[in-house]
Amino acid sequence: MTSLLPLFQWLDRVTVIVLLAALLVTAFLYPVEAINYRYRHLISLTAALWSLFVFLHSIFKLADIFAGTLSDIFNEPRTLASFFLQVRLGQVFLAQIIAGLIIAAAAQLLRSKTQFRAILIFTVASLLPPSLTGHSGGLQFHELAVASWGVHIVAISLWSGGVLALLYVSIRNFEHLRRSFGVVSNINFACYIAVISSGTISAWLRIPSWSSLFQSPYGRLLLAKFFIFLLLGTIGAAIRLRLRKEVSPQYLTKILSIEIFLMGLAIMLGVLLSSTKFPIGIPQ
Repeated sequence: MTSLLPLFQWLDRVTVIVLLAALLVTAFLYPVEAINYRYRHLISLTAALWSLFVFLHSIFKLADIFAGTLSDIFNEPRTLASFFLQVRLGQVFLAQIIAGLIIAAAAQLLRSKTQFRAILIFTVASLLPPSLTGHSGGLQFHELAVASWGVHIVAISLWSGGVLALLYVSIRNFEHLRRSFGVVSNINFACYIAVISSGTISAWLRIPSWSSLFQSPYGRLLLAKFFIFLLLGTIGAAIRLRLRKEVSPQYLTKILSIEIFLMGLAIMLGVLLSSTKFPIGIPQ
């Protein structure tokens, strides 16, 4: 169970990023007359998949907590119900499962930019509850740790979704990208600043010394993630500068694809970090 838990945690995060990308395309990058039933179906399908992967993530997490198997969990429905209804971690999972189903149903009713943006805001808000149950619980500055972790989750998810949205539009309709690139680009830039700032605060709260940053597994993973973010910031700045001039769709697609690959790697490092002990020995 332990070996599969990171996979479903990663699928949970990646699926909601795809959902955010679809919502950003419909809310900002495409004119409303270009949005047909296929886009609404895509949003519904992705939201439903997110609910499914959150559910599977929660089941594997519960199995990991009790060192059991999936059959052990499903053979004890009372334990499963108690986890979702009485345990804070389970309640967070349940809230996200319900949020995904609400988004899946609501997507079929969306017809205006305002409605798509409202669902986008609702989706972003649904990412906040896990910060209450993460690595922050045992830290001295609990409120600051919770806030920084919440900002980090939201910012990296929305930023990744923004890059994926730009990649999709650069492939499908480059002219739409030119007309509305600035809005999503500004969102991505704000998210990048938030990711770096919140990540720095989280590192300061969790790493007691420079030596532990380089010598502990947690510190080394954190350094690797930080350097990927620096590289992503450089690529993002290059894209913003190049789009002020003439740039080919092929060039932009290539650069955005590299950025998406690096983001997927950074998210996987984040998953590994969430299961790695702090070097300060505080219970997680």
